[in-house]
Amino acid sequence: MSHIAYNFLADSLFLNQNSINSEFKNESIGRIEKELIDYRSHILKNLSELKKEINQSQTSLSVFSSSEDTPIDLMKQTALYLDQYVIADPLFRFTNMESKLEQAMSSHLGFSSSGINRNSLTQAAIYLQNLTPMVAGKYVKTFPVAYHFEAPKELPLKIPINNNNDLLPKDILDFFHSKCVVSPMEKLENEGWAILDGKNLEPSRAINIEFIGDQFKNGLIYFLTERKVLSIDENTNIAQIAQYIPPTPPERELFDAWVLQSINSAAKAYFDHTFGEVYIAEQLNSRFICESPLKNELLTKNLDISEDISTFTANQILNIELPVIDKIDTTNLMQVREAEADIFTNFRLELEKHFREIRTISDPNEVKFRTENIFHELNQVQTQKINQKIKYIQKQMLLNTALAVGGLIGSVTFGGISLGGLAMALAKGFKDYKDYVQNVRENPAFFLWKTK
Repeated sequence: MSHIAYNFLADSLFLNQNSINSEFKNESIGRIEKELIDYRSHILKNLSELKKEINQSQTSLSVFSSSEDTPIDLMKQTALYLDQYVIADPLFRFTNMESKLEQAMSSHLGFSSSGINRNSLTQAAIYLQNLTPMVAGKYVKTFPVAYHFEAPKELPLKIPINNNNDLLPKDILDFFHSKCVVSPMEKLENEGWAILDGKNLEPSRAINIEFIGDQFKNGLIYFLTERKVLSIDENTNIAQIAQYIPPTPPERELFDAWVLQSINSAAKAYFDHTFGEVYIAEQLNSRFICESPLKNELLTKNLDISEDISTFTANQILNIELPVIDKIDTTNLMQVREAEADIFTNFRLELEKHFREIRTISDPNEVKFRTENIFHELNQVQTQKINQKIKYIQKQMLLNTALAVGGLIGSVTFGGISLGGLAMALAKGFKDYKDYVQNVRENPAFFLWKTK
């Protein structure tokens, strides 16, 4: 397998079936951490080669998703059309070990040190296992997206200026404010904090900020702390400052200003992360797939995105459930894509021809209806015609073989073997087979039939 990540994973702890079956409970934390560190080192050492491996096809039909849980069925579905699907490496995020500063901050804020979640690690390993046929088929590539968004090892101290109202242009900040949901939080007795959904936003020391269109996935938590100077060394100009959370809520005026600052900071963080993902997609010569309505709206408002027929077709395949997928074995699909590149291209061109006709339709329900009809025609009607053609050819070849054998028996009976007659009969069968290959392969649905 040529994929750089799998060069390491193939013989690693993370694809060991016994370890996966036990959810890594038979492995010590020390061994797991060492394996993760080695994997991180392998990926970062070969990062430039990994980019080359992704870019080598130089195709416009490559897409990139930053989601850590892109459904396998979606990638299988888009394999009917796309050349390449680049996804976030689901294992790499585990390689960023918690620093001592992060451990101290977590403890200070009332969170226990998370460590390695064996259940999440198991799910990532199973996911990578299921991806194997697509990686081997040079269709799916993994990329360490999490590496590009890791927090700095030393946290900077930022002082808000103008309540952070200047972090983004006003129209973009207004967009985020219109989508913002701020919820108060309260500290639990044991550990951690709870989000108080539906409660009025009264002064508190912690809030959760989410944006409509991407809720319950990318929420940001902010804490309102206070500081006091413990000591100042005038010779070195180094001060020791204590940061703490008072047991009492802040004054309303201070709280409201802090909430505004936090919303603006969250908007800037979301904006930077989204366009950082778009930048990665550009570096990988791929088209960026939005996994949330909010990102899609943000990008379409701020980028002049042109949608050619290839993009339109890809979008339709991404946004509709295709029943044909349930009947296609992933390994077969990858083998046909690689071994029968011409019929894959033929199928893809047929899709573009059909989607070109519905591209101007504005009604999403009508587009969905026609898309379903397109795949019904290819998967049901045309594949049935292929089956009928194959049965006809099989009958013809059986008949020719029977004639050849009959001629051979007659020749033996009358004292001579007519090799010429036998050759002609078999040649006719071969001609029928060649006609089958020529005619059936030209049917765009042959790609679907072959994979099944």
